[in-house]
Formats: sequence, C-alpha cells, structure tokens
Amino acid sequence: MLAGMVVTISRGGWVACGISLVLVFGILAWQRVYRIPALVMATIIVAIGVYLYSKNLHAQIRIERSIETFEFDRDARTLVWKSALDMWSDHKWLGVGPGHFDVRFREYRHQLVQQRPGWVHNDYIQTLTEWGIVGASIVLVWLGMLISLVIRMWRFVVKQGDDFSRPSSNRFAFVLGACGAFTAILIHSYVDFNMHIPANAILVIVLGGLLVSHVRFATERYWRTIHMHGRVGLTIIVLGLCLVFVTQTIRGGREQFWQTQAEKASRYSSAQVEALRKAFEIEPRNFDTAYIIGEAYRVLAMSDIADPEPVVREAMQWYERAMQLNPYDPYNYLRYGMCLDLLERYHEAESWLAKAVDLDPNGYYVVGHVGWHYAQVRNYAAAKPWLERSRRLLPQRDVNTIAYSYLNIVDRRLQEFALSFKPVR
Repeated sequence: MLAGMVVTISRGGWVACGISLVLVFGILAWQRVYRIPALVMATIIVAIGVYLYSKNLHAQIRIERSIETFEFDRDARTLVWKSALDMWSDHKWLGVGPGHFDVRFREYRHQLVQQRPGWVHNDYIQTLTEWGIVGASIVLVWLGMLISLVIRMWRFVVKQGDDFSRPSSNRFAFVLGACGAFTAILIHSYVDFNMHIPANAILVIVLGGLLVSHVRFATERYWRTIHMHGRVGLTIIVLGLCLVFVTQTIRGGREQFWQTQAEKASRYSSAQVEALRKAFEIEPRNFDTAYIIGEAYRVLAMSDIADPEPVVREAMQWYERAMQLNPYDPYNYLRYGMCLDLLERYHEAESWLAKAVDLDPNGYYVVGHVGWHYAQVRNYAAAKPWLERSRRLLPQRDVNTIAYSYLNIVDRRLQEFALSFKPVR
C-alpha cells in the first residue's frame, strides 16, 4: 500500500497519508503496551517511503517543479476555487444545485483556465457551491455528530495495556484505523474531489456507519430490538430501492448501448445520427445527446448538398431541445447563432452569440467564434478584436485553430482594404 501511495505521485495524497500515519502512530505510542512496536513500525515505514521516493525520479522532478514554479495567483486549482466561490456568492443559501458546478463553471471561469475542471478539486468548497449554506451546514452537523460520538466511545474501546483482565478485542484497532482513514480523506478532500468518486464516498459512509455502531459499547441507549413489523417495513423499503436502481440500470444500459454504436459509426454520419436518436428516445433528458445530433445536422448542412436549409432547421430544433434541457450550456446558443448565419440571418444571429458570450465570457472557443461570425458578414474590423482576444486566452496554435486561421484572413482583408483606399486630395 505504501508503494502504491508513492507511485501515485499525488502530493495531496502523500500529505494526507503522512498526517494520518502520524496520528495513528502517535496514539499507539501514547499507549504503553503499543509504544515500542509503534515506534519500530513508524521507523520502518518512513525508511521504506524515503527509499521508494529516492528511486522514483518522476516524483522527484514533479515535486521540484511544483516548488520552483508554483504561483498561488496563477495556479489552476486555486483559480478554480476562486470561480467556485464567486459562483457560491451568487447563490449563498441553496447553492447552484447538486452536480451543477461543472455545468455552471464556464459562466464564472477565470481567463487562465480554458479547460473544464469537472469538479472544484476541493470537496468543502464544492459542497458550499452546489448545496449552499443550508446543505453545507447539514454536512457539518453530520461530521460534528460523528466526531462527538467517537469522543464518547473512545475510552470504552481503548484497550489499557496494564488491564490484562479484559479479553482481547479488535475494537480499538478498528476505531483507530477508521479514524486514521477518515483523517486522511478529510485532509485530501481539501485538494481533490474524493466525495465525488463513488468508491471513496461509499467507503466513507461504510466507515462512518461502522464507527457509529461502536457507540453501543459506551451506552445501552443505542441497543434496539427490531420487531416483525419493523423488519417488514425495512424490507419493503430496501426492495423498492433495489427496483428503482435495477430499472435505472437497465435504462442506462440501453442508452449506453446506442451511444456506443454511435461512437463506432463515422462522425456525424447518418448511422451515427440514427444511433443517437435511439439513445435520445430512451433518455430524452440527455442534453449532450441532443447537442451532438444538432451538430451532426449542422455539419451536414455545411457540406456540399443541394438544399441545406431543411437540414439547418433540423439542427436548430435539436439545439432548442438542448437549450431547454440545459440552459447554461453556451455552445447551444453559439451553434444556433451559427445556423442563423448559414441561413444568412446575420442580424438575428448576433443576439444568440451575445447569449453565448454571457454564459462563457472568458472561453476562447466562444470568443473566437464571435470573431468568426463577423468574418462571415465581412465586418473584419469587428472580427479582429474578438479573434485577438481568443488567441490571448489560448495561445496554442494547434488547439485554437479558429482564431489563428481566421485572424490571418482578417488581417489580409484589412490590409487589402487599406491598400485599395485612395485618399481624396
């Protein structure tokens, strides 16, 4: 396990693991009977950790680079935290909604963060952002109650070294190990999204439940006998939940099957569209599927076909569905405006592009496509600042192709216009 922790090259994981081990071995050393074994084992673990680190050149390089290049104001993780706190400041009490951080992120993104982070990389800030003060308070109350119960039961599960009348028990070992694991996960959650990884979240819930079960050794108040009607009621609840989970799993499996078929088909082909349509019939609330179908029709309309207008209108209908399902995705509004450009309804397109910019004001992709729009209407003077800003937001030429390619065209057209202009004397 120690070797596995070292090769993860997770700095937060190392710190969390180290602090939890110090806690565990510190408590063991405090108990007279465990003092010498604890100190010996701690020494061995430290020696093994140092040896493994000395042999891991990649880990050494990463740590050295982190120390040399770290700038708090420009670190991607801290910039994401700032965006999340800005999001929370607009939705203080109830938050933006469970699982909505990534959906709403682009509206609050910092200009130095051009990728979608997925999560806040800080479970505490993410809880506050998505659940607000109300939800975060519930979590804090649960955590406080758990800590208070552990404190209450502690002296009843700690095995005193000089009390040989007590039978051997694993209560102390379990409670100490669980507390160490909780400490590690609580520390690591400050720099990562442990509670959004199902395996980690389930582990925390199970450990919490098992810890709470040990309070029965502290008092008889927590012993309860479940009678027949209670057992029947709990059984019905469990079976009902199982039925819901099985139904959702089957439905999700059917949708995933057609999505997999769509991935196997050629991009934006009729076969892919047909597979995606079937997936959408199974799950008509999947806004990503609606958006991809709209993309397929838009790309088809831009190809060499006899009558592109019906295809463009079909694409617009799918974008409208995606907007209704997810009104916070700027790309739906962006593509809808681009469809209006294809129909040469340029003036109408501007309002849709403006909505996209409102939802992603610092996104290089949206900003660059606003410049693309002005290039389509040959307003090169208006296109240039948008394309230049897009290039500043993401200077990578191989990624931000829209800005670089159209900026060359715009500069050339403006230069041609300047050369053709003859001042009146």
